[in-house]
Parts: sequence; structure tokens; C-alpha cells
Amino acid sequence: MLDPQRIPIGKLKQAYELNPQEAEAVLRELSPSGVFPYAVWQKAHSQFWKGHAHDNVRLYKLERPPQFPEAGEIPEKYFPTEVYTKWLVDFLVEMSRLICTSEFEKGFDYVIGETYDGDMFPFKEEKERLFSALNLERKAIHIRARTTIRESDFSTALPHFKFILEFFPDTVAVDKAAAVRHLHSCGYSLRREVKGLSHSLVQSIIADVPILQVQDALPSPIFVSRSLWEGKIEKSVRDGMRQQDFTDPVIAYVLHTWCGLKNKTQIGRLLGPSDLTDRSYLRLAENLLAEASALNIQHA
Repeated sequence: MLDPQRIPIGKLKQAYELNPQEAEAVLRELSPSGVFPYAVWQKAHSQFWKGHAHDNVRLYKLERPPQFPEAGEIPEKYFPTEVYTKWLVDFLVEMSRLICTSEFEKGFDYVIGETYDGDMFPFKEEKERLFSALNLERKAIHIRARTTIRESDFSTALPHFKFILEFFPDTVAVDKAAAVRHLHSCGYSLRREVKGLSHSLVQSIIADVPILQVQDALPSPIFVSRSLWEGKIEKSVRDGMRQQDFTDPVIAYVLHTWCGLKNKTQIGRLLGPSDLTDRSYLRLAENLLAEASALNIQHA
């Protein structure tokens, strides 16, 4: 779940019926401190892609998984959309080659669900063509598995990533309260409620009531069967939960909270690659547990 104090531009456009130029003006007004270019994609990476990428790096003895792009410092009153999109697309192309297409699509669907309210994704056909091409690539590579894989085996899907140039600006998250106040000051009113932005929340922001007092309910629960962890050693817990497609933040939570593994360095060692320092393993575990704190994890 995205930080409740942020909202993607796509939902803001729906809620206030903004055109692309008006949405761009919001980005310019809130830059640099109120704009978070990769927040939604970072969540998709951590929850759906990162664990599988690390597993495949170990399996295929690769040097390291694709590195998520760093947004860097955002210029004041300006948002370099094309630059950030290029960095993201480069990362997505690499990730699509490393993990299976179904897992890649789960993360992509998460981004769509966070960016648009309801069934309002405007690039459905483009997305279908992209994943159809990725599936064809996988089949071609599987057929050639006993021979040398060529770079051309990975080229058929590349043109289908281009629609992300249009899709990416909607995924950019902004400070929710700052956006509402700015739009209110410009004479805009909320035209329709979207998930995470209700009429009562807008009124509370305008009245300067702390946003956390009126947040929506907890995110949908993630149920974890006791049979996956109760009475089992930590490595078995990890392996069993990954087989059931649980993300690493959920696994870290179960290990730390329910299995009683309080050594965060050991949690990082269980969930991370094999070549990190103890300090890096500790930082990894702390990041995973911080992500888990925003989830609603319950016993099945």
C-alpha cells in the first residue's frame, strides 16, 4: 500500500477532472519536496519483483539484479518527466528479462491499481500487447534453451514499452495535502471521490486538520496460514512462503513477529543475496520490516 499521505497524479486527475496540462502544473507547483517520482514503482519492486530477482540472480549465477533507478534531486518548479521515464523503462526492460512474466505483470497491475480508481486504466490495449510480446519472448527462449541465447531473443517486446512514456506521469505520487490545498487555492473542487481521497478528507485538509486523523481503514488483510511458519525453522518458513508467492516484507514480518527471530541481521541474511555485509543485511531487514508495518498481516 502506498504511503497514505501521498497520491498518484492519475487519481488526482480523476478526482478533480484535470487535463494533462493542469496535472503538469500541479507537479511544477509541488516540486521538488512534494513530488515522489518512483514511489508507486518502488512499492511494486519491493513487493513483487525484488525477491524473485534475487532468487534468479543466485540461480543463474549473475552478478546482481537490476538496480532500481534513483530519482535524484528534483529541480524546483520543474519535473523532467522524459528523463525519469527513460530511467524507469531501462529498469523495467531488465527486470522483465530476469523474472517470469506472470510475476512482472503482478507488479505492473499493482501500479495500475494504485494509479487509477476503478477500471479506468487508459492503456489496456498497449499493456496487453506488451505482455503478449513478453510471453512470446519467453517461449522463444524456452525453445532455444539448449542453445546459445541471443540478444535478439529479447528484442521483440522492446517497442511495446513505449506507451510507458505516456503512462508514467500518471504514476508520479505527490504530497496529498499539499496538492489538495493548491487545487483549492486555484478554485478547483473535488468532482468525485477516489480511493484515498474522500470529500471529508478534502474538507479536513482545507480546514488544516491533521491528515492522519481521517485516513481510510486498514489495507486489505494478508492472511498467512499457521502451517507455513508454526514450529518450523526459519529457512523452511522462508522457502514455504516464497513458494506461496508471499513478498519479502510479509516474510520478514512473520519471521520477526511470529517466529520470534529478533536478530534483524539474520533476517536480512535469509532474505537477501549471499554477498552482502552484516550492515547491509541489517539495513535490508529494517527496510522490509518498515514496509511490512504499512500492511495488514493476519493469521489465516
